[in-house]
Amino acid sequence: MRYLKSYSLFESFLSAVSKSQSRMLQSAFSLDDQEARSKFENIKKVLDRDCKKFVDEMLRSESDLILRGTHYDVIKEEVHMFKLNVRKNRKPRDTDIVIHDLMDFYFEKKFNVRLRSQGVFTTKSYSASTEYGIPHIFFPIGDYDYYWNDSVDDVYTLFTSDIAKFYQERNDNKLLVIFPDEWRKFDDPENTADDEDEWFDQMSQRAIDEFEDFVSDIVDGYQVNDRKSMSSIKYQEVIFVCDQYYLIPPEYFNFFFEWFDITPVYEDRF
Repeated sequence: MRYLKSYSLFESFLSAVSKSQSRMLQSAFSLDDQEARSKFENIKKVLDRDCKKFVDEMLRSESDLILRGTHYDVIKEEVHMFKLNVRKNRKPRDTDIVIHDLMDFYFEKKFNVRLRSQGVFTTKSYSASTEYGIPHIFFPIGDYDYYWNDSVDDVYTLFTSDIAKFYQERNDNKLLVIFPDEWRKFDDPENTADDEDEWFDQMSQRAIDEFEDFVSDIVDGYQVNDRKSMSSIKYQEVIFVCDQYYLIPPEYFNFFFEWFDITPVYEDRF
């Protein structure tokens, strides 16, 4: 009876997730696995000691777990938690470096920190975390802040437009796609007054200005944590600023559900 509530939550979670998520969760240690419980108790002691601020916030907020996709296979290495240093000069995996640097310019202007280069990217979304590897449970060590935008699940998906591609490549042919009406007016045989080079210069500057305004607006929508933040975040990308963090493999999901008395946030986007 002691673990009945947590087991019931775990079963309901399995019924609400994708097949891949379900397979992963079904491979999690059972609450009745005493060897796994003993290892988890050791993990918990470390987290209580090194991550007290975050543990207290999790207990207070009734938040779902924070996840980070990674390719570390810690169980097979017989390591049951990984301690990692945060890179302060991170290079983007998917986002173009030009856009990466532009966002950092605006982040530094707003928050005095270059979040794209100095942050750790996490999410509560199991499916989103699988895009970057095996979902692991994330715990920042010591002091931390976290940042998110209610409209941003994955910032990479915001930069697939023609104007974003032009900003990255500076290919003038993209301007014909971005500004078709303006080009038709310019290309009209009766138009003999305008210079083609001047048109491209003007449209190029217009595209640059519009895209930079777009990125500035995205960054302006980011918030920094307060006492009510964690529970209000759903599937958004969450950027943590800290010096070190722990990752714990998904085999321990069941124990974390029990520890934090979690009713998981069900995902409906698989």
